[in-house]
Amino acid sequence: MYMDPPIIHRDVKASNILITEKLRAKVADFGLARIATEDPGATHISTQVKGTAGYLDPEYLKTYQLTPKSDVYSFGVLLVELITGRHPLEPKRPLKEKVTAKWALQRLKGGDAVVAMDPRLQRSPASIMVVEKVLKLARQCLAPQRQSRPSMKECGEVLWRIRKDFRENLSHTASASHYSENMDVRMINRNMFEIEDSENCRFRSA
Repeated sequence: MYMDPPIIHRDVKASNILITEKLRAKVADFGLARIATEDPGATHISTQVKGTAGYLDPEYLKTYQLTPKSDVYSFGVLLVELITGRHPLEPKRPLKEKVTAKWALQRLKGGDAVVAMDPRLQRSPASIMVVEKVLKLARQCLAPQRQSRPSMKECGEVLWRIRKDFRENLSHTASASHYSENMDVRMINRNMFEIEDSENCRFRSA
């Protein structure tokens, strides 16, 4: 997907993403892949629709026109899946929750993205910030018209910034927590010895 000309995977989904021992994601199964045209005047490849239900670009479904942005749409679905812990299509859920991406983005629009967060994920100000930012990126990827979607390179850059901000927030939180704990210990020590704040500070025995 980063090659020139890019490879269009056509089946980006959770089961085709492998995680290494170092927690690096690797895209697998290029059985449906196509190499994008090298013709600078060509905007798409006309081809039969292939892929997995729930991940397919609606524009590709409608026009049979395959582009690198078709993979971007599938990637947006994958991002929502990671955040919510749900499958793209949940037929047994209530009507408004059957299409996970649509439901999650409605929650984001309503200002309660945390509702869409996988309950197995730890909730903290830093993690909720990540959820909101990732869902905003997913919303861009899921734009109905491919021209409105970011490139995969741009998606990668956004995710790196989110990762950087998350680590910085964790670092600041840890520093603040350490400072607070030290202050608590100092206050406990003060109370144990009943230290008075005066010019003639003195100890009192219990």
